[in-house]
Amino acid sequence: MTARDLTQHLGGTAIVSSIFQICSSIPAPPPSTFLERLNYSDPHSLNFNPALDPSADEKKSTPFISPNTPNPKMPFPETKTQPPGATPAHQPRRQSRLPLYLLRHGSGLIGFGLLFGFVVPMTPYPRLALTAHIQFAVEGTMVLAAGLLLNSDPFPSLSSSAKLERKTMADRLTPLQRRVVYWGCAGIWVTLLSEAANAWWGTRWVLPIAHGAAGLLVKFSGDDGPAEVWMERVVAVAHYPFSVALATVWPVITYALFTSE
Repeated sequence: MTARDLTQHLGGTAIVSSIFQICSSIPAPPPSTFLERLNYSDPHSLNFNPALDPSADEKKSTPFISPNTPNPKMPFPETKTQPPGATPAHQPRRQSRLPLYLLRHGSGLIGFGLLFGFVVPMTPYPRLALTAHIQFAVEGTMVLAAGLLLNSDPFPSLSSSAKLERKTMADRLTPLQRRVVYWGCAGIWVTLLSEAANAWWGTRWVLPIAHGAAGLLVKFSGDDGPAEVWMERVVAVAHYPFSVALATVWPVITYALFTSE
């Protein structure tokens, strides 16, 4: 090879190298088709361009938060320890449902007595039916009064701690006292329903004063009366034990009023 050929060969190589450098410095045109853009945005592709990655902005805007790093915007709730057996502050204390039961019984007694008043003139012994009608209203009012009293708090206090721990009268009663009050008031139904039935039976053993006002004692002066023996016994069983249970209701409530303060 001559010197001239060597000079031409080296000069041509330099020109090709300079042209390659100039071409490589020119940026590639953006892809025009969907497949080309998909090829450029695929991280596994050789032509991957980070500028075309659609998730690049999300990665920049969403910082990585370690699970062990506390987030000031979402603080962890404080855990408060309470002594064993204590009731949590966010849970209301469960109250006795005895006042609600008494209010239901009282309202039912009064409502039944008012409706029974329309039947009084149709019975064989309207004076006994009138007695049952009045007793339904009176006994129902007494049961209503007991329910309202047991649902109240007659022992107010000025201290803030006592206001948070206010108890109704029903909560101050013992379980035995609550049973006595409930069954004494609920048993009135048996007694008064027997009196309503007595307006057709005309028994004389249990309520001689009411029967005398109805004229039964004068009309039947002997041992035989208008009612059968089993009717007399039904009315007697419906009055004696349940009357004793009813008589203990208000003494129990009165005792609680003087001993619960």
